[in-house]
Amino acid sequence: MSDEGDASIQHRIDQICDRYETALKSGQSPEVDAIIAEVNETHREQLRQELLALKADYEKSRSGFDLTVDGDQTIDSHVSPRSSPAVMGEKLKYFGNYEIIDEIARGGMGVVYRARQTTLGRIVALKMILAGELAGEHEIARFQSEAEAAANLDHPGIVPIYEVGRYNDHHYFSMGLIEGPSLSEVLRDGPLEPRRAAECLRKIADAVAYANAKGVIHRDLKPGNILLDRDGDPHITDFGLAKRLEADKELTTTGEVLGTPAYMPPEQARGDLAAIGSHSDVYALGAILYAMLSGRPPHAAPSMMETLRQVIEVDAVSVRSLNPSTPKDLETICAKCLSKEPSKRYAKANELSDELGRYLAGEPILARPVSRAERAWRWSRRRPALASLVATLLLLTIALAVGGPMVAITQSRLKQIAQDNEQRATLLAASEREAKEQVQASRADLSAAKDRSDTALYARTVSLAMGQWQAGNLTNAEDMLASLPASDRGFEWHYVNSLCHSELASFADMRAFARAVEIAPDGVHVIAIGHGGAGGDERTYVWQVD
Repeated sequence: MSDEGDASIQHRIDQICDRYETALKSGQSPEVDAIIAEVNETHREQLRQELLALKADYEKSRSGFDLTVDGDQTIDSHVSPRSSPAVMGEKLKYFGNYEIIDEIARGGMGVVYRARQTTLGRIVALKMILAGELAGEHEIARFQSEAEAAANLDHPGIVPIYEVGRYNDHHYFSMGLIEGPSLSEVLRDGPLEPRRAAECLRKIADAVAYANAKGVIHRDLKPGNILLDRDGDPHITDFGLAKRLEADKELTTTGEVLGTPAYMPPEQARGDLAAIGSHSDVYALGAILYAMLSGRPPHAAPSMMETLRQVIEVDAVSVRSLNPSTPKDLETICAKCLSKEPSKRYAKANELSDELGRYLAGEPILARPVSRAERAWRWSRRRPALASLVATLLLLTIALAVGGPMVAITQSRLKQIAQDNEQRATLLAASEREAKEQVQASRADLSAAKDRSDTALYARTVSLAMGQWQAGNLTNAEDMLASLPASDRGFEWHYVNSLCHSELASFADMRAFARAVEIAPDGVHVIAIGHGGAGGDERTYVWQVD
């Protein structure tokens, strides 16, 4: 690889490390495995080591104290003066009234130890702010909010709070210690048997319903915050993001996304605080049920932003497609909880608990399966542009699937229709030819009859005009002659017309202009037709032969 390529990769890794460090400082704890997926496999291990080093440095710099003991020397600057001397190799340390045994868990903001409360002699879980005396006001406020929210809840399905206090500028609270794994640790071995999953979630839902009724919305329900005791019963912990409905102030601002993306509802993923309510915890319960049945959360992407996008826009795949052994009713309950629209979910956790009770008792559940049509409608409302494209492609697919056979049938029918039409056209053409021939014959007969009629009319009109001339009625004779078309006028017409307009001229003049000369029937006159001079009108002249 070129030096330029190495520099580009290192620059990319530096950017990711800077972003990770910023997230740590803001109190978040991004998953390292999700982040390293942003680079190719060749550089993932390098990025993993750098991220882990950053996390270790950050936790070390933010910790107000170190409770580890090396040999016989403790480096806890706040060891109780009542503590007994440390023995070589023994890990023994104190924090106020608590004897620290070992670390149980560590997150982005807090650390939890197994400890013995010396005054009461009981084993507890001791939680304190990771930043210790360096904690900011925002961290302290959130820490106290968690303690106060859980301290007011008294339910067997919720980890109890024993004491809330402050020791040498370190805020802490102690709570019941659940000797068992978290639900997330159990699910690493695969999905739970469906009935066991339903029984477990019903107990969790009962606890959530109790908390909601007390005005507390957990907002970070997930398998990692569900602890299982030795009997397998679940207990909810970590109310760090809990929202108390009666509180006057909110520790988060609108648009800020806090929680675990894979299990949070769409309204929380959008940062819409006003829309968060008991239905939001119902969604998270559905996501936990989904994970118990399938072995994975409803949405999981390589990056947090892609996971959030899926939570907001994409419906989770069917549980039965991941685990075919899942009963249909349980899948329906899960799908109802995971609806993108809060109004489509169970309104409260106790309604979910009752529904699970019906399922466990073998009774019909109230929820109905979401049909494919309804699922498609919901998706299309969220993605109208893409839905339009998909609809177009679907119509084309249907047209090709259904239209193929239909086209073949249609083509066969059209071919038969074409043959029938061709036969009809042949018969029609023959009929038209016969009709045309008959029309032409009729026209010929009419034309001949008209010719005969015209000839008879012409002869009669000329004869009548001759009679009028002989009677001395020149005007009538001229009118009769004028009524005949110029194309029909023959010698007879010109003869009678010349009689009506007779003029005598010398025979010598006749030779100069005549174009036609005829001897009249009386044998006395010569009739000539021609121009009366250069450019003159055509006229008829009569000469009398003496």
